[in-house]
Amino acid sequence: MTVKTTKEFAINARRTTDAQLSAEQLDDKYNPNGDGEHPEACLSRAAWRFEVTQRNTISGYWDWLRSQLQRWHVEQRLGMTNTQQPAETCTHNNPIETTTGKEQEAPKLR
Repeated sequence: MTVKTTKEFAINARRTTDAQLSAEQLDDKYNPNGDGEHPEACLSRAAWRFEVTQRNTISGYWDWLRSQLQRWHVEQRLGMTNTQQPAETCTHNNPIETTTGKEQEAPKLR
């Protein structure tokens, strides 16, 4: 059994709370002055841009973020996520991490 750290509990608590918010509420929470994004790297605008360039989504950032958070929440409830991996690794659909474990820079949209 893996013992979760305080940071992992905080991340999971934030994700659980955020999964209940609408795209507009997420925008209000993380984007009060513009150019905001979710604090987790795998839920960043760069991660979203990567998904767009891979044609995995046509959603805007806040709608995409909401769907990612809801997906994580459902996977948690169904026990589908890897509980051995720390929450901050974003085990759900981490588009930035490559199979070698090295991160790559997500391409920027023009």
